[in-house]
Amino acid sequence: MQTKLIGTRPRDTALRAAAAILLVAAAALLFLYLPTGAQAADKEITGLTLSSPNPGELVIAWDAASPTPEDHRVMWAKSSEKFPSFKEDNTDEAGNAYPTGTSHTVTGLPEGEEYKVRVRARYGEDKAGPFSELATTTISSTPEPTPQPTPAPAAEPPAKPTGLITGASHQSVLLSWTNPDDDSITGYQVLRGPTAASLSVLADDTGSAASSYIDSTVAAETTYAYAVRARNAHGLSPKSDPVTATTLAAPYPPPQEPGIARAIAGADFTLGGQSLDTGGSCSEDNVANIASGCTVTVEQNTRFQVDGTIDSDDRLTVQTGRNKDNLTQHADQDDLRGTDQGVDLTFVPRHHLLRVWGDEDSSGGGEEHFFRVNVVPVWSLGGEQLSKSSDCRSSTTRTASDITHSDCIVEIEPSAPSFRFKDLLVGQYDVYVSVNGTVVVDNPQTIADLIAHHPLTFQDGDNVLQVRLETPSAEVAEEFGSDAFYYKITVRSGTLVSNMGQTDGARAPVTDTTHFAQQFTTGSETNGYELAAVVVNISSDPAGTFAFAIHENNAGEPGTKVVDLNGSPSEVGQYAFTPASPTTLDPSTAYFVVFKKTTTGRTNFFPTESDAEDAGAAANWSIGDGSLGSTDSGANWEARTASMKIAIKGSVSSAGTGPPVASISAVNNTIFENTEMVEFDVNLNKDAPAGGLNVRVMVSHLAT
Repeated sequence: MQTKLIGTRPRDTALRAAAAILLVAAAALLFLYLPTGAQAADKEITGLTLSSPNPGELVIAWDAASPTPEDHRVMWAKSSEKFPSFKEDNTDEAGNAYPTGTSHTVTGLPEGEEYKVRVRARYGEDKAGPFSELATTTISSTPEPTPQPTPAPAAEPPAKPTGLITGASHQSVLLSWTNPDDDSITGYQVLRGPTAASLSVLADDTGSAASSYIDSTVAAETTYAYAVRARNAHGLSPKSDPVTATTLAAPYPPPQEPGIARAIAGADFTLGGQSLDTGGSCSEDNVANIASGCTVTVEQNTRFQVDGTIDSDDRLTVQTGRNKDNLTQHADQDDLRGTDQGVDLTFVPRHHLLRVWGDEDSSGGGEEHFFRVNVVPVWSLGGEQLSKSSDCRSSTTRTASDITHSDCIVEIEPSAPSFRFKDLLVGQYDVYVSVNGTVVVDNPQTIADLIAHHPLTFQDGDNVLQVRLETPSAEVAEEFGSDAFYYKITVRSGTLVSNMGQTDGARAPVTDTTHFAQQFTTGSETNGYELAAVVVNISSDPAGTFAFAIHENNAGEPGTKVVDLNGSPSEVGQYAFTPASPTTLDPSTAYFVVFKKTTTGRTNFFPTESDAEDAGAAANWSIGDGSLGSTDSGANWEARTASMKIAIKGSVSSAGTGPPVASISAVNNTIFENTEMVEFDVNLNKDAPAGGLNVRVMVSHLAT
């Protein structure tokens, strides 16, 4: 066997060595080339800064990387939350952005929130440097507006006075008005003239904010027009609406004959329905010394009556005055001759002497009689005069259970009726009024206060109203002293909705052409409501004929009339108009109360600027916010911000209580085979609706 030795040729070995050297050199060159990629990926972004120059804005900036990357990944999030996840090629991802420059701005961030940010460079093909250190900042907030000082009230004159009213005698005119709600008023200018078109200044400045004035420069039986303007440091208000007043005739001059008053045969004399003693005992002419048997207590306005006949040769004179030397004659035999003749007399605080003189045969001698007249004040509640019965008087505290006399018990509706003094002059009495022990009228000092209406609020059930009079006058102190009058005021139910207890607004005048309409909405009782009355609040003389009515709602204005409301109010205060015929108001339905007159002359009614209803309204009843007014007899209506004061009285309809069908009974209880018709009597709880009523009768076979 032959053996071969195989060896390596020197040439091959040299080639292999050269190849190895080339590979090592290539690797070294590759390593030197990598800093633009893999080597740069190890470098962290530096110089990261955050700022928020504007509300909701975040500005992010950093130092440029070297070499320049393809782009950057910027991540931001609230400091209390995690950074959002990376989504490739999704640059709209909230909290991620990929800018190529060295800054990025984010807007619309929540103000006042702290945000965190980090940035890294990206070199493509998933090559990216590490994230920068975390940086935080708080997003700017919109600055609070600088408070502006409240401008001072404009320096301007006050608003015009309203509600001017007058009262006249033969020698003076009393003016009273509503004071504008303005503490800057220092006085009033009073204007007077023969007509409203020719007014001139009567008093340039009353020098007082009191809202009343007495004009003592008038002539008897003369008509004057008046207006007033409020005054403050900035000038005069516009004129009030003018009013007119006509003074009374001057009284008769005192008779010249010396002494008087003798009972004439066949004639008796009364004052306020009380017989006068003409038998000779009432001869004292000093008021302070007149005996009780010659003292008469009457209301301020009362009537002297002749019950009998004054013959043609009889002479008679009736006078009043402070004393015998200061008498005013009111009537003589010519005024009083005839059957049951009389004369109306007015007694004022210092005129409490009545003198009656008679001469049966015209001889000139005659006889005279003197009477002391105590004037009882008149006051009313809700337009109804309260009794002055002695059963209502007491000098001790009284409770509702103590008040049992019918004269002293008054039933009222659950609204806020007005308490008013009538024909009571300043200086005659100090007056105090209390409701359930709380004083509500405390010694008014001006005429305007005394004739004003004081709304009183009573609780449900029984209340105690106390009226206490005190007087500095010895002439009447004996009659009234400091005793109080007590009344039990019982509040009746029946008010479905009312705003009568809200604050009065400026008066609303109703005439034959100026009308008002107040919307109200009924509750949801299925069978409706029986209307009992509509109560309104009258603020001036209610003379004339009224044509109030309830109307349907037609697109927010009065539509077809539902029912007329009857009523003839005779004085100011609350008054209830009643439906002319029985009326059922539908449930959940809007209606209008229309305020209207058919005769000329203005009557004012109280509205209110409040949109609230009084407490205690029936469920789901309401009164519309604001009202409507028309100056062309209702042809066109305009919206007004004030609501007319109304109270809707009534009750849930008793007819139709329960299901519509009350009972069904067969006319013949036996139904035979082949019966073609069976009659039933169907009894309903109320009238069938206009569209009829479907009644389904099911008949069961009960026996053969």
